[in-house]
Parts: sequence; structure tokens; C-alpha cells
Amino acid sequence: MVDSCIKIFFISRPRIWLYTLGSFLFGIQLAMLLGYAVDGLSVLMICAVLTIPANLFIYALNDYFDADSDEQNPKKDHFEHRSDSADSYLLYLAAASVLLVSCVIVTQETLVIKLFLLWIFIILTYNIPPLRFKARPGLDMLFAANFPLWGFIGYSVVSHELPDLFITVPIALLSAAFHLYTAVHDIPYDKRSGVITSAVYVGSVKNNIRICVILTILTIVSLVYLGWFWVAAPLVVYLGFFLLHLTSAVFNGDLLCAYRYFIWIHYIVGILVSVSLLAYV
Repeated sequence: MVDSCIKIFFISRPRIWLYTLGSFLFGIQLAMLLGYAVDGLSVLMICAVLTIPANLFIYALNDYFDADSDEQNPKKDHFEHRSDSADSYLLYLAAASVLLVSCVIVTQETLVIKLFLLWIFIILTYNIPPLRFKARPGLDMLFAANFPLWGFIGYSVVSHELPDLFITVPIALLSAAFHLYTAVHDIPYDKRSGVITSAVYVGSVKNNIRICVILTILTIVSLVYLGWFWVAAPLVVYLGFFLLHLTSAVFNGDLLCAYRYFIWIHYIVGILVSVSLLAYV
């Protein structure tokens, strides 16, 4: 029983709960700074399901349907869960976890429920055949929206409306850069299994990184254009990180090690952006 609980915990990728939970809290923070009142209990309930349950839904499905490409991927040795196509229990875990999250979300208003259903649609179409957008270059980038979508949900839970939709431009650009970068490490294993992601389609690691650099620059420029200079400033860290891949033999020599740094950078930049939002109070 204990071993099963530990396994479930690691399938949910605790290192990157930040992607869902952090985005949600950013949305909450922004709404609070704009003067909206917060229902603390409601927020805490959603925060709770954005740890193991929501991430278990994402990654149990991902691990099950990526079993072939994950078989030889060293990222699955100690850093992420490795499954095989016989691990049908992953499907039951995914179903149970999304049911639990749904039980919390249905207590919210219609706008939040609609955004949540969009999130489910993104996860299902990315992973499950016959659509399986992961294997369709361009369409696989839609998956990048699943994490920042929780920021919109967080904002909507507090404000009962959507934020200024112009903010979706820098969010979409940066999320696309993140998604492309995380797919770079899987290129040879996806290619071997016939899974043509956008990263596989682009080809070389350097070409993918160059696109990440361009997307990050466009993100910073769009934020400055919107008047969010202090939010844009910390993102220079991401720009420097991607540029190092083009200039540093250390980063190119061990992409998995670089990926670990990437996760820690999210925590650092996330804190800096959160603090920078206070400049707009």
C-alpha cells in the first residue's frame, strides 16, 4: 500500500506541480491586486486538487500512451515515471483523479467550469488516439495551453470574469517556448516510435532552441508593449538559459541536466514575477 502511494506520488511529477498550482496562484494574485475579494476556502480546495489529482490526470495518461517512446528514454530512469503498455492501472488513476478534481470544480460558477472542460479536452486530445495531437506537429503545441489555463481559472474564480485577453499573447508565446524545449529531450525516442512532435519536425536541437529564443524575445517585447515592464524583466533569465544552449558545451552535452536547471529556474522566475506584480498595485 505504501509503495503504491509513493508510486502515485511520483507519477504526478511533484517537481512540476508548480506548472498547474503556480499558474493558478498567479491568477489569484492578479485578481487580488485588482481589488477582488477572495473566497479562501474555495481557493484552498482548488489548490489541493492541483497537487496530486490534477497532475496525476495529466501524467498517468501521458505515461500510458507514451510507453513505447519512454522505453529507452533516460529521463524516465530516475527523473520521471516509466510505464509499459500493460500498465492499464494508469487509466484508472487518470479517471479517478479527474473525477476528484471535477467534484471540486463543479462547485464553481459556469465560467470556471467551461475553462475546466477546455482543460480536460486539451489533455485528452493530446494523449489519446485517434486524435493524439502529440503526434501531430503544430497541434501538439495546443498542449502548452493546459498549464497557463489554470491561471485564467484562478483569475475567474476570484473575479468571476476573464482577464484582459491581450495578456494571452505573451502567455501563449512563452508557453509554446516551454513546451518546445521540454520536447527537445525526447526527440530521438519520439522519432524512433514514429511520434512526430513539433520538436521532431523542426529537427535539430539547435533549431528548436533558436525558436525558443525567438519566442522568448517576442514574449518580453509583447509584455513591454502592454506596459508590464517589471513582469517582463525576470523573463530575461529564460532568454539567457536558452542562449546558453547555443553557446555552452556543458548545456549541449547533457540536456537532461539542463532540464533539471530549467525546472528550478521556473521557481526562481515565478517568485520574481510574483514580486514584480506588486509594482502595479
